Amino acid sequence: MALSPLTSAVAAFIPASYIVNPTPRIALPGYIGMRLEDDARWQKFLNRWAEWNVMLGYNEARMKASLKTLGIDEIPSTVSFSPN
Repeated sequence: MALSPLTSAVAAFIPASYIVNPTPRIALPGYIGMRLEDDARWQKFLNRWAEWNVMLGYNEARMKASLKTLGIDEIPSTVSFSPN
């Protein structure tokens, strides 16, 4: 496994921290957890919507923008929020 030191902004919160990036890299789908209902159409819609956002790269852009508001500008090249 490769270790990458976190940016100084995060390290200020968690001293001596590292991001562990297992190899080979895998991507897992993100689904929405909901209460089990008799009609699963809404859950299926939300899961497909989440998949669609991942495929279009929206989640990657949103995560990076959110981290930037916290002062985290540097993200190691081995860290990704996208399965691509």
